[in-house]
Amino acid sequence: MKKIFSLQRRAIMNHFTCRTTNIGNSKLGSRGRWWAGMMDSVSLVSALVCALLFAATTTAFGQATESEMRAFPMPPVNGYAHEKAFAYVGDYGYYSVPSSSSLGGGVRPSDYQYVKYSNLSGKQVYIRGRWGTTPIPKPTFDPVRREWADACGHAHTSYGVWGRYEIKFLGATFRGWSFLGGGSMSGVRKGIPGNWGPCVHKVDNPLKEIDMGRFGWGQEFLTFDFTGGTIFTELVLAVQSNTHGWGSCRTPTGVFQACLEPSWAIATTD
Repeated sequence: MKKIFSLQRRAIMNHFTCRTTNIGNSKLGSRGRWWAGMMDSVSLVSALVCALLFAATTTAFGQATESEMRAFPMPPVNGYAHEKAFAYVGDYGYYSVPSSSSLGGGVRPSDYQYVKYSNLSGKQVYIRGRWGTTPIPKPTFDPVRREWADACGHAHTSYGVWGRYEIKFLGATFRGWSFLGGGSMSGVRKGIPGNWGPCVHKVDNPLKEIDMGRFGWGQEFLTFDFTGGTIFTELVLAVQSNTHGWGSCRTPTGVFQACLEPSWAIATTD
């Protein structure tokens, strides 16, 4: 009998410790097949309940939706972790922010780290936020439950980019901020059971349909062509990575483990 649930589908069901059962027996009799079908139905109902519970908790533990991110105040409320003025075509700015993990939710503007990039004119800029330096554990097999447990689907990253514009017209100067885009990603495990590959973060992932796409919207990177000049004097990159049910932060006894992990803030030019 084929596996009832794929590993990535199970990532949705197991989020916040919700679990399903994999029957995984090719020699079931007619009663066994009937029972497996019943278990499949029960598991689907369980998955729906888990998804609803997950959606109800993401306001405390999650990532900003696109509409929420658009409303982030600029300049950022908690200042800049780093500032980079591009000195030449080919210059870049890579930053690991923050330096360590902490217990936290993830949806507030102050949960994000901000990096400012300037001297943009005459360059093509590639910018993105990525999962940082925290190792994501390899999947482990639970012989009692007969299923794989994987932290990959519980590792999330999101980023946003704003541009500070300056427009001069008829002797007047107009300045302000414009949200230029971003993306929200969750981990997707490569490979097959027993021969697992790396955990990669994608916008297109099994959690993207939950809670208005909180865990899957936008683009995985942005490109801006300023080679012919630009009205933007600065780009601000906000980035954040978080976990649910695991992580490298210390959690008090009885508190759900949700960590804000280090991220990479990346911008390159050519």
